Amino acid sequence: MTEYIYSLLFAASMGLAWQLPGTKVASLLGFIAAFSLVVSIRQARKPYFAAYLAGFAVQTPGFYWLIGTISNFGGFTLIPSLVLFLLFVAISATQFLIIVFLWKNLPKWTDTLSIQTAIAVALSEIFSIRIFPWAFAHTQLGFHQFSQIADIAGTQLVSFLLVATCELIAKILIFRKVKPAYFFVLIFFGLAVFYGQNRIEHFSNLKNETVKVALVQANISIEEKHNIKLFKRNTEEYIKLTNKISGNNLFVVWPESVITDWIFEGTEHTNQDRRLSYLNNNRAMLVGALTYRDQETFFNSAVAVNSDGSIQRPYHKQILMPFGEYTPLGKTFPFLKELNATAGDFSEGKDVKVFTYPKFKDLDVAPLICYEDIAPSLSRKAARAGAKLLVNITNDAWFGNTHAPYQHHLIASFRSIENRRALVRSTNSGLTAIVDPLGRTLSQIKPFSSGVLIQEVPLLKELSIYTKFLGDLPFKLLILLPACTFLIRRFK
Repeated sequence: MTEYIYSLLFAASMGLAWQLPGTKVASLLGFIAAFSLVVSIRQARKPYFAAYLAGFAVQTPGFYWLIGTISNFGGFTLIPSLVLFLLFVAISATQFLIIVFLWKNLPKWTDTLSIQTAIAVALSEIFSIRIFPWAFAHTQLGFHQFSQIADIAGTQLVSFLLVATCELIAKILIFRKVKPAYFFVLIFFGLAVFYGQNRIEHFSNLKNETVKVALVQANISIEEKHNIKLFKRNTEEYIKLTNKISGNNLFVVWPESVITDWIFEGTEHTNQDRRLSYLNNNRAMLVGALTYRDQETFFNSAVAVNSDGSIQRPYHKQILMPFGEYTPLGKTFPFLKELNATAGDFSEGKDVKVFTYPKFKDLDVAPLICYEDIAPSLSRKAARAGAKLLVNITNDAWFGNTHAPYQHHLIASFRSIENRRALVRSTNSGLTAIVDPLGRTLSQIKPFSSGVLIQEVPLLKELSIYTKFLGDLPFKLLILLPACTFLIRRFK
């Protein structure tokens, strides 16, 4: 059993890092976790078992809050929620089986350069089946100089260099191997930190347009949110908080699905629907609303309202929450909808959208609804489409009083680094916050409290290397290494 100690050390350190998101302690724990995983895989007689044990053990404390979320969001009782949670853990842990498979099928020169495990980990973060795309890189947000390299090739580059550095250390300290080629990794790491410091200084001193935003958080509980008798009162809470804001020269954001009246997606002005008269307040706004196209097509949407009351065509959420906003395979097998009767029947949107507000210079806004801000591709598409500000509207009350809102915020913060765009997050119950283009949280409203967060945010124009050119393409191409090695060995 002693050979699996490092698997358990990995789970303990990574699991603890996820309870301390965005801190320097989490960054240190991330290095310990990567080091432990490298040693576990390299020394275990059964590396697949060692890796799966590590994966299963880390998912359980890392995503414990899913039990309550499944129950609240899907309407399941405790036992089915536990079963679904364990199924989630079992499936998510297969990422670590993929790591070992890739590790075993990489060419020998990757071991010589001390990047074998690093490549396997980075590739697993792209090609694994995961509901929540957590990455080794996410532990490094508190190490600001290091995490800035995400603007070159995304979080995979941070994960790659993190694991490569730990692989080098493990070879020297545990396996007593020292080769000149290993120090290629140290040089790369040093350059990464130097690059990160340069980026921090560059964007800290950059002169650019700004906009004053007002993020409204009314702290409506899940029970109140679902109580049809309280729909009107819930919206009135947001109206009251908004009316307390002084001045009109700011951009107001309401969270996901604040407007629970079903609004026709073709509505062009607040005057066309008397239920929206409260939005005709001489302010530029982005609000979460439920919209419809016809009697069979419903959306979870973000609606842009100009200061003159005109309404732009809404953005429809593209990544829907399974079992909550739709039932997987429900259209093919209708009986599944009956088993999950409390789930919605929303349709998904088809593309990103950038809203332009004439009242402000350079205020080109891309909305991201709920956990769409943890999907790197959507934010990248939005920035490439001209967005200068990323806006996440969400309702994280599902998570309850857990670490989940902070974990969500942690992952989302990397979208700012990757694309060099400020990210503002307006949530129903927290964590409402403002993130600068360096991934630093400038201000926030604590979860389960009400208030308005007002601050100037930068509107950057320049595109990062990640946004304009690379994305995650370099690491997708790296899949050719294990694929070719596997085929050569198989048919040799």
